[in-house]
Amino acid sequence: FPYGARLAGGRAMAVHSWDDSFLAWSVQSAVRRTQQDAAVSAAQKDVKPGPYERELSVLKAVRGYGHRITAPVELIVLSNSNKEQLLVTQ
Repeated sequence: FPYGARLAGGRAMAVHSWDDSFLAWSVQSAVRRTQQDAAVSAAQKDVKPGPYERELSVLKAVRGYGHRITAPVELIVLSNSNKEQLLVTQ
């Protein structure tokens, strides 16, 4: 998934921007976070995300970047399960 994505069961969340430097940093951060989540996933099985957790993660990414972002940043939420097909961008 070529974005700073979070795939943890349920709806997937991705951060997208046409600012290549920000997107590269965001993807690297997502890889580190995914590795950390995988290390503790057995203990946190079936934990639901808190309210606005996806939106907060985008804000944390923007604030944590530390450089000027030269293009808009989008939050993409998607699901392709048999129960629900969803694509929302904010």
